[in-house]
Amino acid sequence: MSERTRLLIIDSSPGDRELARMMLAREFPDADLLSVGDAAGLLDHLAGAAPDLVILAARLDGLDAGKLRALLRRSWPAAPVVLFGHENDVLARCLNPGTVLAAIVRKSSAGFMALPDIAREILAAHAPPVAAPAGADLDALPLAAVSCRADGRIEQVNTRFAAALDSPAAALTGSPLDALCGDAAARETWAGFLVGHQDDCRILLRDGAGELHLRRTPRNLLGCLVPASGGALRVLDAARERPSGELSDMALVFSHDLKQPVQQIARLAQRLDDDSAADRSQLRRQLRSAAERAGKLLDDMTEYLAISLRETRPSLVDLNDCLEHALAHLEVEIDESRAHVVTTGLPAVVGDAQQLTHLLVNLIGNAIKFRGREPPEIHISLDSDDTSYCLSIADNGIGIASAHRERVFEPGRRLHTQEEYPGSGLGLALCRRIVERHGGTIRLEDSTGGGTTVLVELPRPPHHVTRLA
Repeated sequence: MSERTRLLIIDSSPGDRELARMMLAREFPDADLLSVGDAAGLLDHLAGAAPDLVILAARLDGLDAGKLRALLRRSWPAAPVVLFGHENDVLARCLNPGTVLAAIVRKSSAGFMALPDIAREILAAHAPPVAAPAGADLDALPLAAVSCRADGRIEQVNTRFAAALDSPAAALTGSPLDALCGDAAARETWAGFLVGHQDDCRILLRDGAGELHLRRTPRNLLGCLVPASGGALRVLDAARERPSGELSDMALVFSHDLKQPVQQIARLAQRLDDDSAADRSQLRRQLRSAAERAGKLLDDMTEYLAISLRETRPSLVDLNDCLEHALAHLEVEIDESRAHVVTTGLPAVVGDAQQLTHLLVNLIGNAIKFRGREPPEIHISLDSDDTSYCLSIADNGIGIASAHRERVFEPGRRLHTQEEYPGSGLGLALCRRIVERHGGTIRLEDSTGGGTTVLVELPRPPHHVTRLA
């Protein structure tokens, strides 16, 4: 592995690509995080040196699975690949056996959260078995690392390893490694490795520090520590650092909402085990529905955290481009509902293009979801003054009573049952979060002839800002 770890994310979805990059950046702050979203970008990278790890989505615009696996196999035959997609049975067939397949991860909230730990473990497992020369600085490695002499005593540790063991590096150097083993089984494995001839071993360290992956080299024994803590915990730790208690409150709401489908899954699974269960097909449908609801809650929570924790990257953004991407994202929903979307030309504003696209996806998606008996009619228009733009999204749906128009922006607040309109109650809370981060306001009014109008007010860009980023 090179001094500076190189991770490559290949995914045609900009949102998924950015979320994966954000999760990995928290764990590998010193790594080169590269990403491509189309075939041309991938071809440019294939001409260069192989990355230490490839995160590969199941689909890439412009390349079918056959061409993709051939390119990877021919250019980077030894690069480990994590397949990251929605269907495991599709993923398992995406690459030939000739390409190193390190892991298959389902693209979901849990998958995004687990991605950093999976990447760290794979990097440790594929670290080249070369010894650091005498006096080498293990701090150049992006992992918690330790080297040991043949007698089992610690020769050198880096700062990451010392921090993981909560001990000064000077106190660890020269001490026997078996003092760090987590239990008798780990000590036995370590003792066998010292006197044996196997090339590698894995032992659990004390105090839940993690699993140490050791390799025998010509000069010493080199180990990398794979932490025991999960990516989800690190995301929540970052959330707790926020001065506001909003995320903590929302986590409680989310936890409460998640309990119901999880408990339902447990009950249905128990009934399936009962030989007297009359209609197993109905139980399976109910089980699938509960699992899908739990998954949707996790995905919505991940999206909310991603928007809340990610730094806004302001540039001059054309809202027409954001609207085009939002309508493409909602293409299936628009076709199935026979929705009619009418829009006028939209301005450019200073903001984050990805977040503003999220905003439009949520607002237009709500207009489609909460429709009446008639096909949705959605009108997007613009008003402005010297200091701001006011974006209006009006629909002919079921409407929202005036008494509830402020409450619906609270995280987890729902006005309907899951049977009537499934969802997590996070959509409008996310919209308000995005608008406020752009210095704007959002409110609801009645639409002419019924339905709801969403009014989003955003600041006009300064007059001297004229170039699109």
